[in-house]
Amino acid sequence: MIKLGVIGASGQEFSQLYAPALKSLRDRVRVTCVYDYVAHCARQSAELMEATVCRSFQELIHHWDVDAILMLSTGWPGILPYVECLRQNKSVYLADTCLLSEDALQQISTLAKSTNALTAVEHRLCFSPTGLRCQELMASELGRPQEMTCRLNPERSLIDQAGEIAAALGWFRWLLPGYEFLGTPLSTTPQKWTYQFQKTLRTQEVSVVIIHFCIQQDVNQFHIQTDRGQIWITGEDHLNWACGMENPGDLKSESLNQERHTIARQLDFFCRRLVGGLIPIHDLNNHLWSQQQTRLILNQLG
Repeated sequence: MIKLGVIGASGQEFSQLYAPALKSLRDRVRVTCVYDYVAHCARQSAELMEATVCRSFQELIHHWDVDAILMLSTGWPGILPYVECLRQNKSVYLADTCLLSEDALQQISTLAKSTNALTAVEHRLCFSPTGLRCQELMASELGRPQEMTCRLNPERSLIDQAGEIAAALGWFRWLLPGYEFLGTPLSTTPQKWTYQFQKTLRTQEVSVVIIHFCIQQDVNQFHIQTDRGQIWITGEDHLNWACGMENPGDLKSESLNQERHTIARQLDFFCRRLVGGLIPIHDLNNHLWSQQQTRLILNQLG
C-alpha cells in the first residue's frame, strides 16, 4: 500500500477531480495526511479522504506514515514545500505548473540534479484523452507531424499566458522524442512567431517539425499538420481530424469524455512508478526544460 500526503487540498478541483481519482486507486493507494494553509479546508479534505490533518507542510513531508507527496496547490508557502521534498529526497507529484521566477527556476534546477526522488509534474495534454488519441492517429492514419500550431488569446498578455506557452512546448517535445528544439526563431511578427524541432534520422536525413505560436482567437487551441492529414484540438476530451485536405464537412469529430480523465491517469502512473513500474511520466526535468524555453521566448519577444 502506497501512503500519500497531500499539500494544498482545497477548492473544487480537489473534491471533484483529485479525490475521486485517488479513491479509484484505493486498492493500492491511501492518503494518510493532509495539509492546507486554510485550516478548515484541511479538515474537510482530511475527513473526505479519512486522513490526518498536519499543522504544517514540514510536518507532513517528514511524517513517518507518508511515502510520497502530492503537491496540488501552493498558497502562501509558494515553492517552499517542493524545495523541501527535493532536499529530503521525498518523491513528489506537482500539480501547480505556473511559470517560476528566475530565482526559483535556478534553485529547483540545482536541486533536481542532486535528488534521488521520483518527480512527476502534471501535464494535462500529454495524458489527456485527446493527447493520447493524437499519438494514435500520428502512429497510424495520419503519419508524422510536419507543423504544429498553438493559438493564444489576443485579450491576454503573453506573460499571463506563459503557462500555456510552457505547456504547449512541453507537449510538442513529448510528441517528438529524440528531436531537438532550436531556440532561435525562424521568423517573428507581432501576431505570430515560428520555431523548429529537428532530428537526424538513421538515413542522415534531417527531419524538421515547424511550430507556430499565434495570437488568434479560435475554438481550436491546437492544430497539427501531418504527413497525411490534420488534427484540430478544442479541449482535453474533444478533437477533429481529417485525412489529406478534406473539406470541413468530411471532418471526423471525436468526443472522448467517456475516457479516463487525465488526472486519474497521471496519479495512477505516478503511483505505479513509485513501486518500480516503467510506465512514462512527465518528470521535473521535462517541466524545467519547458519553463526555461518559455523564459527565453518571452525575453526574445521583449
